[in-house]
Amino acid sequence: MVNGLCTLKRNYSSGYYQDGDAVIGGLLSLDMIANNIGIFEDITEPPSFLPDTAEYFTKHYQHLLALVFAVEEINKDLSLLPNISLGFHIFNVHFLGTITAESTMALLSGKAETVPNYSCEPEQRDKLLAVIGGMTSVVTTTGSWLLGLHKHPQISYGPEDPNLRDKTLFPSLYQISESSLALPSGMVRLMKHFHWVWIGLLVSDDIRGETFAAVLMEEMAKNGICVAYVQRRSINVGVIVVQFNEGSALTFYCVLGYVGLLTMASLLVALLARKLPDSFSEANSGRDEFRDHCSFPLLLLAQTPRSVCSESCRPGFRKTAREGKASCCYDCVPCAKGEISNQTDVEQCIKCPKDEFPNPQRDQCVPKTVVFLSYKEPLGMILVSLALCFSLLTALVWGVFIRHRDTPVVKANHRGLSYTLLAALLLCFLSSLTFVGLPSLATCLLRQITFGITFSLAVSSVLAKTVTVVLAFRATGLGSGIRRWLGPRVPSSIVCVCSLVQVGICTVWLGTFPPFPDADMVSEAGAIVVQCNEGSAVAFYCVLGYMGLLALVSLTVAFLARNLPDSFNETKFITFSMLVFCSVWVSFLPTYLSTRGKAMVAVEVFSILTSSAGLLGCIFGPKVYVILLRPDRNTKRRILGRQGNP
Repeated sequence: MVNGLCTLKRNYSSGYYQDGDAVIGGLLSLDMIANNIGIFEDITEPPSFLPDTAEYFTKHYQHLLALVFAVEEINKDLSLLPNISLGFHIFNVHFLGTITAESTMALLSGKAETVPNYSCEPEQRDKLLAVIGGMTSVVTTTGSWLLGLHKHPQISYGPEDPNLRDKTLFPSLYQISESSLALPSGMVRLMKHFHWVWIGLLVSDDIRGETFAAVLMEEMAKNGICVAYVQRRSINVGVIVVQFNEGSALTFYCVLGYVGLLTMASLLVALLARKLPDSFSEANSGRDEFRDHCSFPLLLLAQTPRSVCSESCRPGFRKTAREGKASCCYDCVPCAKGEISNQTDVEQCIKCPKDEFPNPQRDQCVPKTVVFLSYKEPLGMILVSLALCFSLLTALVWGVFIRHRDTPVVKANHRGLSYTLLAALLLCFLSSLTFVGLPSLATCLLRQITFGITFSLAVSSVLAKTVTVVLAFRATGLGSGIRRWLGPRVPSSIVCVCSLVQVGICTVWLGTFPPFPDADMVSEAGAIVVQCNEGSAVAFYCVLGYMGLLALVSLTVAFLARNLPDSFNETKFITFSMLVFCSVWVSFLPTYLSTRGKAMVAVEVFSILTSSAGLLGCIFGPKVYVILLRPDRNTKRRILGRQGNP
């Protein structure tokens, strides 16, 4: 009976066999069939046609060629296995457990008819060294059960299955593939490479799929990649990751697949496409889609799609989360004033350094320009020209007074006070020059101190002239008892005392919080305003306040003496000059406080020039007119009023 069994003919393929001293078995899956027909007799070459019931995988055919090539190369090298030749016996099991069981028994029974637990060719079974195979758990498990009975080792290169680690159930099974728990990091790296951050997961509906999905989602979360959805389907081969574009025209199977194809190493296949043709539409079955993508991986790889929930935020913008949405769904808002972003998809914009400011696109910081009231710019040139012209005019008036110092007009109202006032006005005009140009420590110390003292000297001289006029009138009208106040010491004392008070204020200012050069990087966008910091604002306003007090006293005294006889009509000119002076400085304060940068400096320079010019014109203008143009009025009789007006 046994001999009869051994002489039976087989009506199906006996595999691909090459004899040798030692034979390596192979349980490979080259295609997927719906039933047991369509098994090809010759699998050394790809078939010229594919039956409707078969789905052929080119990548798996390479596994067969790799095994055959490796055996041939070993046999060629006599130093590897001296005096021993290798053979192989390879079966195509089509991903089916029944075919796997049948093929495994064929490996154990020989090339003839398969007889359970019997070998028609004992010497062939003895040659079987090991079996390579196991693309899926079904194939691995089925082959291991039978091979384990005879202690034949089986090497599985499919994805690792934790359920097959039990050596009591699978004593001769060895899984050489990398643990599936280590693959997520590689897949995440692939997602980051293609900038995929909005991913849908299609996992196998089993424990391996659940485990892998959990580990993958954890790894994705660490790298800022969001899961759009998770679908569980019954898939024969491994786990598939599906890209999904929310609200776009793209359809599936832009696919990133974990298919468990491990040939000498783990193979990670990226299957990519923008929009599938009609033949790839969702109306096709899942098997058709999987077959089509696996058949043309290189073609699809060249068409890399985008997988994002929101468009990338370009430089100059930052991401802001959408309420109730995943972290990958966000809006882009421009960086705030003074901030930039020079990369895409930043969470926070960065502030520019103090000496730089954002460009209009807010994607880089550019150096600020240094700004100050310069001699070279039109405003600075105008102010400097006015200061020099008024200084020259003051010097000319002083020269006229010196040249005509013995005339009644010059002598009438204390010649020395006129010289002092002209000197103070000249210094006031010249002090405005220290406000123009790049501020330094020297100019910052000089400008406010010189301005405060010289103006106090000028206003004190005006006050002394006003008091002199009033006392002169009182002395004439009430007798000689008050004439002792008309000596040269009284006006000089008024000037000295009033000026020394301002000198004391300035000395305290310099000794406590003196002015210093400073850079204002805030007032003007894109500019560094180099200016003098006043040091102590209190001291600065004390200087202005004291100067205003002197002007107010002079104005009051001159106003009260405005009705004196025409022979002493200088009080009218002093009154008008003080009105101009006070008006200028009352207008100066709010304007000064409301401006910044070099405009503030220009306002102060303009106020200095205007108020000084007002004193010069109102007090000395009429006298110069009489001296130069109306000498007939420059007589003692005319000054004393003993002669009517001509």
